Parts: sequence; C-alpha cells; structure tokens
Amino acid sequence: MGHACNSQRLAERAALAFTCDGMTVPAVSIIMPIKNSALFIRDALDSIAAQSFEDYEVVIVDGASSDDGPAIARSYPKTICVSQQGAGLPQAWNQGIAAACSPFIAFLDSDDVWVAEKLEWQVAAFNRDSRLEYAFGRTEFFLQANEPLPRGFRREVLKGSHLVPAPGSSMICRSAVERMGPFQEGIQIASDIEWLVRLRETSITLPMDRVVLKKRLHQNSLGQTSIATLKSEVLQLARKRAAARRIKQ
Repeated sequence: MGHACNSQRLAERAALAFTCDGMTVPAVSIIMPIKNSALFIRDALDSIAAQSFEDYEVVIVDGASSDDGPAIARSYPKTICVSQQGAGLPQAWNQGIAAACSPFIAFLDSDDVWVAEKLEWQVAAFNRDSRLEYAFGRTEFFLQANEPLPRGFRREVLKGSHLVPAPGSSMICRSAVERMGPFQEGIQIASDIEWLVRLRETSITLPMDRVVLKKRLHQNSLGQTSIATLKSEVLQLARKRAAARRIKQ
C-alpha cells in the first residue's frame, strides 16, 4: 500500500488521485487523537479547515470521550472519527496511521493550531525534492488565557519560535512512516521524542525556517499533568541511546 514520494509540482499534486483499497484518497492524512477535547478542538479543526492546501483528510482517533469532542469533530468536512481500540497517545497515533491511506502523514494535537500555509509549504517541499522523506518547521508556544505558565516551562519559551522536531510541526512520507514502524506504546508520553529522533537520523530531512505550529500551553495538557512520568521516560530513552552508541563503538 505504500506510496513513494515523488517530485510532481504542487498544482499537480492537488489534482492527483491516489488510491487505497480501490478508493481515491487525498494527498495528506492528518492524525488527531482526542479524549475529552471539546474545549479546544474547534480551534484545531478551524486551523485545518483554513489551510491553503485543501487535499487532505482528518483521522480522529477518539479515546472514549465523555464530552462533545467527537460530535464536534464529525461536524467538520473531510473528517472521519474512529474509536480507539487501546489506550494512550502512542496507540492512538498508531491506529490513526493504520486507518490512513494518503502518501503523506501529518499530526495535530487537539489543543494546538496550524498556520494557514502549513500543508502547502510542506507539500511543496516534497514536490521540489523527490528524495525528501521528512520535513518539520518552527513552533511558537502560547499560553492559554488566564492560566499560569505550566510547571517545567520557562517564560523564555514564549519568546520567538523554536526549530525542533515535533509531531504537529511535521510532515512525513508514508514510506518513511512504514519503515520506522509503530510508536512505542509502552512509553506513555515521550514516545514521539524517541520516534522522531530515529526518523531524523535515518531519513532525508528538511528543517524549514518557517513557523507552522502554534502550541498551546495549559494546565491539562498531557505533558503537564504527568511531568514526572515525562522526565522519567526522557531519562530512560537517553540511557538506552547511550548504551546503543557504546555497543556500536
């Protein structure tokens, strides 16, 4: 089912039909896990609906929400909503990827927003270079109104933008996603860090010097409610990488 990246121009890409299991699919699949996300999901989906590049689908993976998040998601065009079969963010990403058929994969958290040109800029980058497998852009952090800065963050993070790999700032060729394999479901929070580090090390990568993601800081985001777990997992991953380097030497 894998689609190789190719170098067709952006205008051609928008009109090109891809097929998966006999059905025509869009150029980009956007994976969005949700669980009781009604508070911010409209902002996220509005930023997708405002994209200048319109050949996409949104795959919502609902982790048994008890609020109106799934109903809100279904009210938007180009959106499908599937019930999560397991638990945790890595499993939701894996399930979303399995449900998607497009040649390019993107991710957006339900409390973050994209700039309007995010998809256009990144698809154009793939069109310019047929070898490209992974592109990511800059992230701006913003603080949710009337909330204090979450633990673990310095106020300096709110200044300017940051060119660091993150799921929401990325677009990945499907062949690279398939080569990477699934996110580690045993890692609750830092699974994306480990996966993206390996992706960058093993793929032809383009860091883009443009802001593409605006990431919301608030008290109920996953990394803030489980900050001790996040720190423990990052330390565990760092130790594993150091051990792997020693073995290679």
